Amino acid sequence: MKYGIILSVFCALALSASASAASPNTYKLKCVGTEPFWNVEVEGNMVQFSTSESSVNNTKKYWDAQLTEARGTMKGSAVAFQVRASRNSGAEKIVLSVISNGCSDYMSDNKYSHHVLVSLENGTLYRGCCQKN
Repeated sequence: MKYGIILSVFCALALSASASAASPNTYKLKCVGTEPFWNVEVEGNMVQFSTSESSVNNTKKYWDAQLTEARGTMKGSAVAFQVRASRNSGAEKIVLSVISNGCSDYMSDNKYSHHVLVSLENGTLYRGCCQKN
């Protein structure tokens, strides 16, 4: 249920918020998720995705990360942004949709500053938490 609400907020932000033009990424993010365990690190123009799932390549690196930041807020949430990157001449993509309203991974009870939805080129979605560095 909670993830449905988060996903709804992401969709609403994408449809209703006016976004600035994409710019090179200047954020440093460390994102994690559980069931299955996965992580994403974003630094400069590089995004690295890793998972413990045996059915997929365990680590992928993406380049040319671009950031789009939404302006305005939705009920109870702060500024949202997306980081988009690709690999293999753009054939494979990763998109991180991030919203700043606090997050807990529910396994370790660690607190994070952002919720994240990670979308891979094959349509797989991962939900988790991020900390902006």
